[in-house]
Amino acid sequence: MSKKTIVLVTCWFPHKENPQAGSFVLDHAVSLVKSGLKVRIFYIYIHPGNRAFKVWGEQYNETGIPVLKLNIASRFWKFIYQWPLFAKKTVLSFSGTSFFSDVDIIHSHALFPAGFFGFQLAQKLQKPFVHTEHWSRSFSFLRKHPLGYYGKRVYQKSRAVIFVSEYLKQKIESIANIPNKFVIANPINGDLFHYSPKPDPAPLRFTLAAFWKKNGVKRGDLILDAFHEIQQETDLKFQLDFVGDGDLLSEYQQKADAYGLPVCFCGYKSKEKLAEQLTQSHFFIHATDFETFGIVIFEALKTGTPVLASRLKVFEPYIDNTNGFLSENTVKDWKDTILKAVQQRYDYAQIGKNFRQPFSEKEIAEQTNEVYDFVLKEQNH
Repeated sequence: MSKKTIVLVTCWFPHKENPQAGSFVLDHAVSLVKSGLKVRIFYIYIHPGNRAFKVWGEQYNETGIPVLKLNIASRFWKFIYQWPLFAKKTVLSFSGTSFFSDVDIIHSHALFPAGFFGFQLAQKLQKPFVHTEHWSRSFSFLRKHPLGYYGKRVYQKSRAVIFVSEYLKQKIESIANIPNKFVIANPINGDLFHYSPKPDPAPLRFTLAAFWKKNGVKRGDLILDAFHEIQQETDLKFQLDFVGDGDLLSEYQQKADAYGLPVCFCGYKSKEKLAEQLTQSHFFIHATDFETFGIVIFEALKTGTPVLASRLKVFEPYIDNTNGFLSENTVKDWKDTILKAVQQRYDYAQIGKNFRQPFSEKEIAEQTNEVYDFVLKEQNH
């Protein structure tokens, strides 16, 4: 691969207050670095502050990758986040720093607001612009937000738009004109997520992992209700582990206590600890109302862990009765799906083998680099 310098632009990135935020952006950066590319990360962090408007930059390395963190702290941070064009001048003021010297491509992740900022930076620097879409609310944003028209412009003017799933691509292209479209999934570190033998199934261990926030799309409530009925109607021995933080967990804790369920609310876990958790689990459950890709279900499959997921189009190509089941999002259907799944015999090693190569860091980096080559070739013509 030719040596290129890529600046990734993001408003989602792991930080002290939320180590779960935007971990997929860091995963992409790491995979590209391993493939031989030069990568820098421009992280625009809009957050609450005591003043009307305070801006400062800081530079550091994250897993050896240079990061320029632009802090925008304000009492009106929600307004700035919702109307990012007001921060345009501030963001562009950093374009003249050495951080952006010798850059070949500006590549943003998630349309709002990072895609806006990435597009503006690319125009300012006169560099090719690539955008990757992960955002589950991008379709709704384009249709309903007053800045939806600008989002469509970002897509249309991009030299390439990468979608993390075919499902998301089809949804967005139904309402936006996008000349050059590609589908490239998020990368998964196969050194962390790989098959290991399962423990004794007594009790059966079920793991769920998400950011459990109110007004979100994850449905841990359905799973607690389903297991409550299972506990009342059967003698199944099980352990439920909820991984991740969020303001919904207090409600879930109250419900689990009222039901008398064996549940561990394990909190945030690093990728390393999550991989260990999955290898010790007999099933991974992903109950959600919407999903653009669902990287965690593929992390589970790479460890040989069967997946029980909501019946969404994005999952249908990957989940069958050899590696799990899909369920409608009702308590009854989740109960029936879980009881059906525990009667099934699984070849855990074969599940892990089948998903060893898909979504590997090497595969995703090669596909992304092909997009970069395409963009630079178009730029030179």
